[in-house]
Amino acid sequence: MPGVATDRVHHYRRLVFNVVKNTLEQAYPITFDVLGKELWEDTIKRFFTEHDPQSPQVWKLPLEFYEWAVENDLSNYLSFTFLSDLMLFEWLEIEVYTMPDKDIPIVRTEGDLLTDLIVINPEYSIIELVYPVHKAAVKELEKRKGQYFVLAFREQESKRVEFIDLSIFYVFILERIVNQESTLADVLVEAVTVFNLEAEKEINNRVITFFEQLHSQGFVLGFRK
Repeated sequence: MPGVATDRVHHYRRLVFNVVKNTLEQAYPITFDVLGKELWEDTIKRFFTEHDPQSPQVWKLPLEFYEWAVENDLSNYLSFTFLSDLMLFEWLEIEVYTMPDKDIPIVRTEGDLLTDLIVINPEYSIIELVYPVHKAAVKELEKRKGQYFVLAFREQESKRVEFIDLSIFYVFILERIVNQESTLADVLVEAVTVFNLEAEKEINNRVITFFEQLHSQGFVLGFRK
């Protein structure tokens, strides 16, 4: 390549490798701790050798690292079955923090959670996990395999990424509110039937309490004008 000193190529490679390594360590601090320095560096070297980066933006490299890890079944290869979930969870924070700004509608601050149309923060993402990497110690993950959902959203004022643990029941409700523009009352009628639930009044009270928490945390922004 013109302008490149052949006797310094190995230095360029080392510098690029260090940029990649530092970028990934900042993106995946928990994964780094779980693997340990030696195994982490061996994994980064393998990624550096095998993968051809597609994005010119360095901040997107962690996504390519996660996708490479999944494609190469790194979880089983390294004998950490929860590794893919852990990496997805750590990437989620970057994804939500860097997502393009979305139009925030004008809302009413006062309203009825049950009967008024709820407006939620559009800057969010929900992921499904097999292991509760967002709320359990690493040593407990293997025995807590199941179905978990995590909501991540970008808080409007601080721009911090906040995380909320969800059940599939609440995922169903949120999806209906967003996709069908339904009131919470209408969605609850459907949800009780779909999930074959009894004690409808008690469930309604629990859901209202949960949405009050979402409101106080800044995920529910208010009510449609």
